[in-house]
Amino acid sequence: MKRLLFIIIATLGAIGLSAAETASDVLSKSIDKIKSAGSFTATCVLHSGGSAENGQLTMSGKSFRIEAKKFGVWYDGKTQWTYSAASNEVNVTEPDAEELAQINPLSVIDYFRQNYTATFGTQKNGVKTVILEAKKKGADIKRADIQINSSTMMPIGVDLILSNGQKIAVTISNLKTGKALPSSTFRYDKKYHPGAEIVDLR
Repeated sequence: MKRLLFIIIATLGAIGLSAAETASDVLSKSIDKIKSAGSFTATCVLHSGGSAENGQLTMSGKSFRIEAKKFGVWYDGKTQWTYSAASNEVNVTEPDAEELAQINPLSVIDYFRQNYTATFGTQKNGVKTVILEAKKKGADIKRADIQINSSTMMPIGVDLILSNGQKIAVTISNLKTGKALPSSTFRYDKKYHPGAEIVDLR
């Protein structure tokens, strides 16, 4: 679950360029909105492989925490702790931006903006969709469709297509903003899952 963006026809020229710039502007506004919030919490549902997992997402700056029944992820801006109920293990890593995007796409939307080509997808029912396709051939994430609420400019969903064909969809609801949170909020504590084995993969 944890693991959990078009080439415009040349003859459209300036129209294609305008569309890309406009899509980038929408994405920039959403990024600014996220960054301006000290923190936010939201209910999220991760869909992958025909199954769905409900969880609670908390973010503050570059740090985030995802708590669900079958897994948990804590990231303090450098180190990531990933808990799996199936193995009763906590893997400790220092992920790069692309790896983070497969776990929490919201944490690296700015990375998408820099490394993917943006165009508009379907715009309806107060939702703007920005489609991002990878500039680099062989990127782990080939495409990301980001749904943004037209009124709040906050993301409400992210659909990813990975290089292996796997699809991951994240829907976001009940989003609330608040003050910045301390880094300790996003670090794993052994008391969360007593008895789980800690596997340091750094």
